[in-house]
Amino acid sequence: MHRTHLEHLLRAASTISGERDVLVIGSQSILAALPEDTLPREATASIEADIAFLDDPAGWRERLVPLDTPATVPGRGLCLDPHDCVVAKLLAGREKDLRFAAALVRARLIDPALLAERLDAVEAHPIAVDRARAWTRHVTA
Repeated sequence: MHRTHLEHLLRAASTISGERDVLVIGSQSILAALPEDTLPREATASIEADIAFLDDPAGWRERLVPLDTPATVPGRGLCLDPHDCVVAKLLAGREKDLRFAAALVRARLIDPALLAERLDAVEAHPIAVDRARAWTRHVTA
């Protein structure tokens, strides 16, 4: 998916729902925070985007990255910070999520120290957090 595709999705979702703010929670949230031409191929491989409508995504709202361009009108995207996105992917632990996370780490678009800090603060099942920490140690070693 390219940024223009995400902008179209945001525009359509906002028009259909009547809501201005559309929360982008999947891997495509990376398109708001980082220039598309700097992203590894694995980071834009998905052909779908996960969106939601929430009044208050508590705790991490201040880190959301807005995608608010003329192409998203009448809406705007509120996208996960890249590190929060990678944390979510690591906690999910699916192979495609691990490839996504690894590509961003290899491209040096994700700071391993900040990733570890976010993992320490996340509220999730301890087994999932331990698995994510182990993956992070392995990939950044």
